[in-house]
Amino acid sequence: MASPSIYDASSLEVVCSGLGYSEGPVAMEDGSILLVDIKKECLTRVRPNASGGGATSEKVIDIPGGPNGAAFGLFPIGWIVFWAIVLYKVTEKTGKFEIIKDSIGGLTDDRRLQALMIAFSFGAFIEGAAGFGTPVAVAAAMLTGLGFAPFYAAGICLLANTAPVAFGSIGIPVVTLARITGLSENGLSAWVGRICAPISIFIPMYLILVMGGPKGLAGVLPAVAVCGVAFATAQFFVSNYVGPQLTDILGALAALFALVMLLKVWKPSDKFVLEGELKAHTPKKHDFGSVVHAWSPYLYLVFFVLLAGLSGN
Repeated sequence: MASPSIYDASSLEVVCSGLGYSEGPVAMEDGSILLVDIKKECLTRVRPNASGGGATSEKVIDIPGGPNGAAFGLFPIGWIVFWAIVLYKVTEKTGKFEIIKDSIGGLTDDRRLQALMIAFSFGAFIEGAAGFGTPVAVAAAMLTGLGFAPFYAAGICLLANTAPVAFGSIGIPVVTLARITGLSENGLSAWVGRICAPISIFIPMYLILVMGGPKGLAGVLPAVAVCGVAFATAQFFVSNYVGPQLTDILGALAALFALVMLLKVWKPSDKFVLEGELKAHTPKKHDFGSVVHAWSPYLYLVFFVLLAGLSGN
C-alpha cells in the first residue's frame, strides 16, 4: 500500500471526485472497503481478514494540512524551477547561449532539418532542463532568428513540445506524482516512458508533415526516422532504467547526436522553401573548445543528476 502523502482538503476532494468516490464507504474490486473522509482529510482502507474473523485497516492518505502542501510546492518544485531558470539566464547573460544556438542552427540551412534540430531536439533539451514554457520561447526565438515567421515558429515549437513534456523540468511531473500518491518514482517513470516513447517516434514525422505536407516529408524521411527513433529509444531506456530526471535531456542529446551523424553521410536531395520566410540571421562559426565551454553548464547538470541518482540507489 502507498505510504502517507501530502494533500490538502481541496486536492483530496478533486482526487476523490475524479476517481468517482464520494464521502463515506466505497467498495473496492479486491473486496476491501475504502473509507473517504474529506473533512478529516483521510482515506482509510479496511480489508477483511482471509481467515474470516475481523478486519485490518490502514491509512492510504494522511494529510497534516495545507501548509505542507504549500511547502511541497516550493520544495522541490519551486527550487528546481528557480535553479533551472538561473542556469538558462547564466548562459544567456554570459553570451554562451548564442554559441549554443549557432552550434545547432549552423549545421544545415534546410528548414525541415532546422525544425527537427531546434523545435524538436533542442526544445526537448530545454524542456528537460527548465520546462514551464521556456522551451517554446527559446526555440521559437532561435527559429525566428534563422528566418522563420515568429507565429509560425511558436506554433511548430508547441507541436514539437508534445514529446518531452511529461518529463519536463528535471522530471517534475513524475516526481510530483510519485510524492503525492506515495507510488514508486521509478515505477511511475517506467510506465510513463512506456506510454510516451511509442508516440514520440511519430512526433517528428507529424511536425514535418505539418510544415511541408507529404512531399516535404518524403525529402527528409531518413532524418525524421533517425530523430524519432533516437529520441524515443533514449526516452524509453532512461525512464525505465535511470529515472525521470534526465529522460528529456538525454533523449534530446541522443536525437541531436543522431541527426549530426546522419548529416555527415546524407543530405536532402530536394529544395524546400518555407512559405513566409524572413531574412535569416547567418549563424557564426565557433571553434570546438568554445562550443564545449558553452554547453558545459548543461553537461555538468547531466553529470551531477546522474551522480545523485546513482548515490540514491
